[in-house]
Order: sequence, then structure tokens, then C-alpha cells
Amino acid sequence: MDNPGLAMLIESQSKTLKSLTIDTHHLINPVPSIEDALRMKVYSLTQLSLFHIFFSLDMFANCKNLQDLLLHDRRHLRKRFLEKFMTSSFPYLTNIDIRFNVPYLRHLSSLIENSGGLIHTIYLEWKEPKDPEFALCFATALANCCPNLEAYEGPFPNEGILQLPILFSNCPKLVELKILNYQNMFCDVSIVLRQMGDFVPLEFNSFIWPSNWACTTEALETFIRKCDTRLKEELFISISNRTYEHEMIIKHFVEEGILVAECI
Repeated sequence: MDNPGLAMLIESQSKTLKSLTIDTHHLINPVPSIEDALRMKVYSLTQLSLFHIFFSLDMFANCKNLQDLLLHDRRHLRKRFLEKFMTSSFPYLTNIDIRFNVPYLRHLSSLIENSGGLIHTIYLEWKEPKDPEFALCFATALANCCPNLEAYEGPFPNEGILQLPILFSNCPKLVELKILNYQNMFCDVSIVLRQMGDFVPLEFNSFIWPSNWACTTEALETFIRKCDTRLKEELFISISNRTYEHEMIIKHFVEEGILVAECI
């Protein structure tokens, strides 16, 4: 329920908020007085964490100092709750953690494109996007707008798979790449994998594939050989969909000291 006392306490604070975490799992009714009180105190936020989003994010659209963003909600969220915020500009955004069952890829694309290029980490999780026609747009934004990216964990649409070599080329600080599966459709990454090998970031050390990816043994061997010529340390690579021949190639490169033992 709404809490006028808490709203008055928020309003009485002399300073604006720098960090805000809200978990509204137990709310069943709107909280207008608290929303109004927060609206006057959030413009200086650098960290925002919201669990179970119960109100419009419009009040946070002008938080231009925002650096760390966490949004977790497994329900089907109303588009009007998200639209203005997700398409606003956050030039200092550094870390993104968004876990929605049914997100809008257009929103995620806009958030990345308008980030100012300072993003270090992105963690995304979803079951099925509301607007799959924006899959390529999302992959293109990720590949072209994150020059300081160090870690990405999340889905990468089959429709945008040709953006992966561009991601490697444009993200020289990338260390970890973990692709989560949300599409049942098989995806042969053999050609893309060979191209990625030419742009492997020098500090790259962990590459985890989704279960719907597959490649030829020749493509895998070519990729690992190219990694060996560029990487400073041994690589961890996890391939869900692999044959006995893939296993033998991986074992061979572990023995050569190119892959870590945990790959076997």
C-alpha cells in the first residue's frame, strides 16, 4: 500500500539520492505519494536497481549521471512503463543487468546506442522478445556501440550472427563472452567463427556457446589456431553441441597449452 509517512521522510532529505534499490514484489496497489517523493530526489542517481517494476520509469529518464543499471522483472511489462526511460540518453552508463522474460529489443538497442560508449559489462536474460523483428538492430547496436565492453552474457540472435566478428573487432577490451540460448533454431557458426579468429581481443579468455550453435571441426581448429597467435593466456571455450571429433580437437589444444584443462 501507499505510505505517506515514508514519502514525507524521502521529501525531507536535504540531499538527492546517489543510489536507489527498490523491490516491490509484495505491492498490489499503486504508491503515488512515494512515486511523487522520489521524483524530486532521483536526478543525481548513479546506481539504480529495480526488482518487480510497479510504476513507470519516466522519473528516471533524466538521470544523466547513471552508471549502474539493474532491472529484473519476469512479468509482461507494460510498454508505457519503459518507453521513455529505455530510449533516453545515459552518457555515463557503465554496467547493465536486465532480466525480463519478454523485453523489447528496440528498447535494449536504444539503451546501448545512447550509452556514450562507456559500457563495461552487459548481462541480459530473456525468454522471448516482444519485437523479434528488431533482432538484427539489437545485434548491430551491441557490436558497434560498446568499444569499452569487457564482458557480455546474454542472447545473441541468429539473425545478427554476422555481427560477431564486428563485435570482436570493435571491442578490443573484451574478456568474456557467454551466449545464452533463446532460439531453438539451429545455427551454423562455421564461417563466422573463422572470421572472428582474425579479431580476437588480446585479453579474451572465456567463450561459452549456446546449445543451438554448431560448427565444423575445421572451423573450430582454425579459430583456436588464430587465438593462439593473438592471446596472451590460455582460453576457456565451452561448446554444448559437439561431436567426438570436436572433443579430440579440444583435447589436442589443451595438451598444447592453448586451451585450459577445464575445456575437456
